[in-house]
Amino acid sequence: MRKFKMHTVYKFVFLVIIFLKIFLILVPESVENIAIQGSTLVWDRPRPLTCDILNYHINLSLIEKDQCQQVYRNENFNTEDAEVNLLELEPYSTYRVNISTETDAGLGPETTHEFVTPEKVPKRGPIEINITAVSATGASFAWSEIECGYKRGLIRGYKFSLQNADGQELITSETSERQWEVDNLIPFTEYIFSVKGFNSKGDGESKELSITTNESTPSVPCNLIAIVILCVVILVMFPPFIFFCRFYYSQKNKKVKHPTMISMTDYDGVKLPETTKRSNTKNENTLSNIGGQNGGGDGVATGDAAADDSAYEEPHTYMTVDSAYTNLQKKSINVTH
Repeated sequence: MRKFKMHTVYKFVFLVIIFLKIFLILVPESVENIAIQGSTLVWDRPRPLTCDILNYHINLSLIEKDQCQQVYRNENFNTEDAEVNLLELEPYSTYRVNISTETDAGLGPETTHEFVTPEKVPKRGPIEINITAVSATGASFAWSEIECGYKRGLIRGYKFSLQNADGQELITSETSERQWEVDNLIPFTEYIFSVKGFNSKGDGESKELSITTNESTPSVPCNLIAIVILCVVILVMFPPFIFFCRFYYSQKNKKVKHPTMISMTDYDGVKLPETTKRSNTKNENTLSNIGGQNGGGDGVATGDAAADDSAYEEPHTYMTVDSAYTNLQKKSINVTH
């Protein structure tokens, strides 16, 4: 009887132990300290550990791709270890992971964690490049952003270069903006412009565009400009100058022609002054007297002649008129010849 009682007690205790093991003690706790190390997701095993863990159930969701595109992509997988290698994760993207532990007693509670994957070099260059202006010696460029999903990191700037047709690099620089201007180029020459974005991991692929500068327009020398201005001034001032010269010489010719065109016939009807007539009479008397002396005359002056001597009280008047008349005769002869 006593043995039977002891056996019954042992069975009861054994059943209690099994019950506690299944429903109380063996249910696992949640995992802790989830972290991303490179491309590996790691976490700590749950405590206290009283039994073997069969599997870890992982639910991985992509929330935001390239930190610019909202997406939802869900993936489930299991692992026995407290880590998993995530090789196919999108770089520079936000993920949410849920991890739960499975034992013989069942699944423990889930632990949720969000993380951002590391950056990688950009996969592509800018979508397009535009030429905003071009001349014979310069050009202006503008380019778009790198397409979302291909940045694969925070774009910190752009590197650009300018090459000639032979591939020789002429200019290399970088900028945080998405435009650039260049000057001092050679007219009517082909160039190749390339630009690429870069992040903390390095440079991405380049986008290229070929351009050809315009032909140069010939510049006008300063000397030629001065000559043209001088010619314009001459053309403007020449007609008035010619008119003035012609007017001046016409007036001058009128003054010269007035005395030289005098003809003795114009004075046929003009009566000489009384003193002139007397002087002529005197001359006639003198000639007649001379003729009388040498030509057989009586050589004695008449009474009228002697009486006329009183008219010569002012001999300068006679000489002046006679001299003026002689000059008129000479000018008339010159004009006739």
